[in-house]
Amino acid sequence: RGKGGIGADESGVRFDKSEGGVYETLSPTNKNITDANVVELKIRRAGEEYTAFWRQSGGGAWKEIAKFTGNFGNPVQIGLI
Repeated sequence: RGKGGIGADESGVRFDKSEGGVYETLSPTNKNITDANVVELKIRRAGEEYTAFWRQSGGGAWKEIAKFTGNFGNPVQIGLI
């Protein structure tokens, strides 16, 4: 959850990845605009495919942020920054 960044200047949910030393924006804030102070995040893994979701705190439908394929090996280290 942030404001601005590469490719957008709105307040929303942003999703990036860093793999093999390469940093990439998968979904800038203008793709998931919100003025909520608190959001919930989840990442689902199916094999080598990862899908990130968000929703406003307190429930409601999960909204897909982005999907990508990554070969991170095991164990996989995914987190928030």
